[in-house]
Amino acid sequence: MKKTALLSVLSLGLVSTSFAAETGSFLKDFNIGTEGIYKFDLSTGDKSWGAALVTGFQLNKYVGVNIRTITYEGTDGWTGYAIDENQVNVSANLFKNASGKLSLNGEAGYARSWSTEDNGVNVGGNIKYNFTKNISASAGAVYQLWNKGGNSLLIPFGIGYSF
Repeated sequence: MKKTALLSVLSLGLVSTSFAAETGSFLKDFNIGTEGIYKFDLSTGDKSWGAALVTGFQLNKYVGVNIRTITYEGTDGWTGYAIDENQVNVSANLFKNASGKLSLNGEAGYARSWSTEDNGVNVGGNIKYNFTKNISASAGAVYQLWNKGGNSLLIPFGIGYSF
């Protein structure tokens, strides 16, 4: 099931790219991306890799909302829950260079872990480089604090497409 979810995340990114080329401007504030995730549990020292699908909507030129859906590799491989975690984040553009290609963004929001049945908060940031008007790459760090105790650090890196 996990392998199916992982393939779905990657194929959704590819399908959305071809779909976006055929759509009108009503989607101009939407974006979609795929990310690799490295998770380090600061409480236990456990480490794992994951894959994420990120969808977002830009509210204005500075503030946006995004949803990150993550599946993690377990100790026994890509088994277990199809979706391990969801995040809903508000993001803000903190800095953009003169050409608009390089930006520094902050994000904060809510996280839900389905595998541990826990809720938490996220705070972090990323650096994003726009190769073209529509295609970008990003890398960042997100700190998570969980209600049941414990905290973790996520290192997301990926490619995005803005309509």
